[in-house]
Amino acid sequence: MSNSVASSYLFGDAAAARFFPRSFRDPSDRRQAVSEAAKRRCSPQLLAVLRRQNERFGANALRHQRIEALERGSCAVVFTGQQVGLFGGPLYSFHKALSAIAVARQLEAESGTAVIPIFWLQTEDHDFAEIACCYAPGPDRSVTRFAVDESDPAGSERRSVASRVLGAGVDAALAALDACCEGLADWSATGEILRRHYCPEARWADAFAGLFAELFADDGLLLFDPRVPDVAALASDVHRRAIDERAAIEATLAARAEQLAAAGFDVQIPIRPGCALSFFHPDGPTGPRFRLTAAPDGWALAGDPRRFTTAAIDSALRERPLSFSTSALLRPLLQDQLFPTAAIVGGPGELAYFAELAPLYELFELPMPLCTPRGRFAIVEPRLASQLDEWALCAEDLARPDEELARHFR
Repeated sequence: MSNSVASSYLFGDAAAARFFPRSFRDPSDRRQAVSEAAKRRCSPQLLAVLRRQNERFGANALRHQRIEALERGSCAVVFTGQQVGLFGGPLYSFHKALSAIAVARQLEAESGTAVIPIFWLQTEDHDFAEIACCYAPGPDRSVTRFAVDESDPAGSERRSVASRVLGAGVDAALAALDACCEGLADWSATGEILRRHYCPEARWADAFAGLFAELFADDGLLLFDPRVPDVAALASDVHRRAIDERAAIEATLAARAEQLAAAGFDVQIPIRPGCALSFFHPDGPTGPRFRLTAAPDGWALAGDPRRFTTAAIDSALRERPLSFSTSALLRPLLQDQLFPTAAIVGGPGELAYFAELAPLYELFELPMPLCTPRGRFAIVEPRLASQLDEWALCAEDLARPDEELARHFR
């Protein structure tokens, strides 16, 4: 029976561990990951982008120190990231940021090397319906949905979120959230923070980044938006390989998928036969994006009838690199080509696709970072805490099998 390689890995299953070159549990692996990462440096162009962006999102002395450390070199990075969802997106977006900060501190303490947490803003993604809403418990304890207008002009549904602004609908969503959360402890201050960043004229990416920059100002968390021209120019070599070596990459992923299946594990991201790991924006960076698919006369687009010669794609990559963006399997390779990454913090889905990625890291001649799980938290409200006390239970008991809990009440 198939199962999750990520769950098995987290439970210490040796069959799953072999798909990850290093273990986050092993102190020597952790030190080695930091040591190897610290030998690599960011390019001056990348550091200039990082400095400009963090000055815009929310500059402070600690962030300046972190960027200066990257400029000096001999330091490492812990990465996490998420789509730039409404009001910060799912709660685990915040858990990821907190986890990356904690992992960076631990690795720095163990190694004596500066380790910097960075949050990758996934602004290349085009799944607008997923980021345009969020959920919260309502006054009657039901789940309430909050959203901005998700309707789009015809043909724009595949645009990267980087080119989108929040629009007037965000005011209504904030008002609804205010009404839902009124009376909660600290909501007045929390609502004010959201209003500072989520305004109609703001880009989705800037609102999210501004929120996280403010919330994690004292922790030195840096934020990085890859969807800018200078980063696209640096990413062109990765896209070049993804396109030119499509067949070899596909064969490598297919072999890995067979290994995972043979070990009884699911493949998180199925292989798309004939597809490169790069997306192409044929109408320019702010237009819709389509996966490049090999065709007899060059390249086709998955979901669009247009065709392009290999020469046309080559020319676009040279002259308009921002017209290309990454898929889920290419994005980590770009990240680790650009930055001295020692570790990533991810959820179960992300850890599962890193199990697929190890052979691609070898193909791209990059060291694969430590794969560390994001923290998982149970939020226990005061009313529920009182009820648990009355039953002589704790929050952890709720994860026990139903039969065990039933016996507790007999």
